[in-house]
Amino acid sequence: MSSNDYQFDIDVDTRFLDDQSAPEDDRYVFAYHITIQNRSPETVTLRRRYWEITDAHGRLRTVEGTGVVGEQPCLAPGEIFEYSSSAILDAPWGKMSGRYLFEHSPMAAKCGHPSLPSRSKPNLPCNNLKK
Repeated sequence: MSSNDYQFDIDVDTRFLDDQSAPEDDRYVFAYHITIQNRSPETVTLRRRYWEITDAHGRLRTVEGTGVVGEQPCLAPGEIFEYSSSAILDAPWGKMSGRYLFEHSPMAAKCGHPSLPSRSKPNLPCNNLKK
């Protein structure tokens, strides 16, 4: 099976955390909840993540590491894994994008996820993305 045979549904919900933010200190906290479903015919393990976080000022921060939220979930065909986390920006809006590395021995598959728009103002559009 080639890495192109792996398929995943990734849904992302984001929200601004007003109670944890301090705009007067340029601190804007955003929560995100991600749902990953393995649509592949094989069991896979999420091994790594890579994020690029860009704030409204154009500052780019890269986050990468093993698994997600301290886990390396193993997903059988059709299985779903969900997790929540957060990001702190120095501006009232920004975006996050990146990818996951899934592995099925002896191959690995990279799976991008949709960008996560983040806005602190409730009257500005922030669409939930589905891929």
